Amino acid sequence: FDPSAVAPMSLAMRVRTPFRWDDSIVSPMVVVSTNGLEATHTDESGDALKGVVFGDRDLPCLRSGAKYFEVEILATRPDQTDGIVMGITSSAPTEIVEIADKVPDSWSLGYGGHARVPDVAEIQELGWNPKDLRKGDHVGLFITHEGEILLLANGEEKAKAPGRVPLDVSLYPFIDLLGSCKAVAIVPDAAPPQEFAKADVEEGEQEGFASWLFSGW
Repeated sequence: FDPSAVAPMSLAMRVRTPFRWDDSIVSPMVVVSTNGLEATHTDESGDALKGVVFGDRDLPCLRSGAKYFEVEILATRPDQTDGIVMGITSSAPTEIVEIADKVPDSWSLGYGGHARVPDVAEIQELGWNPKDLRKGDHVGLFITHEGEILLLANGEEKAKAPGRVPLDVSLYPFIDLLGSCKAVAIVPDAAPPQEFAKADVEEGEQEGFASWLFSGW
C-alpha cells in the first residue's frame, strides 16, 4: 500500500466527520468495538453469513459533491471464495439485515466478484473478487459527483457498479463481513486517492461553470 497515493487531508477533499458502526442494528454474529470503529465477525470458518454492519449516519459530501468511505482489513479467513461487501443505502437503517443483498434501496459491491443494484434482479459481474484481500489492505467506496460507484483497493480502482446513485438523497454506508473478511476498522477522515478526488473536483467545477455560463441563454 502506497501512502503517497492518498490525497492530502485538506479541507477541500477530506471527509469532515467520520461515522461509526451502529451497534444497535448489527447482525447477531458481529461484534462492534466500544469506540464504534471496528467490526469483527465471530465465525472463524467463514461459512456463516450474518455479517452486515451499518454506519450510524449518512456520508458527508466532498468538495465536488462526491462521497467516500474506507475501511482497513484487520483480520481475514483463508481459503474462501468471496470477500468483503461495501455498500450504500438511501434508506436510513432501522433494523437488522443479515445479508448485504437484502439491504433495501442499496448498491453493493464485492461478494465473489459481483454487484447488486436496485431494480435489477440479477447479480452483476464485476471482474474483480475481494477474496484475496489481506490484513492491512484498505478498501474504499467512492461515489462520484455524477453518481458513479467505484470500488477501490489500496488506492486502485478495482470495479465499477452498473448504473448511478442519486446524490440528492442521504446515503448510509454499510459492509458485510463475508467470506475472507473477518474484521475491519473504519479509516477516520479517509480521503479518496488524489487522482480520483482531483479529477472529480475538476470535472464538477467545469460542469458547474458550464451550467452557469449557459443558464442565461
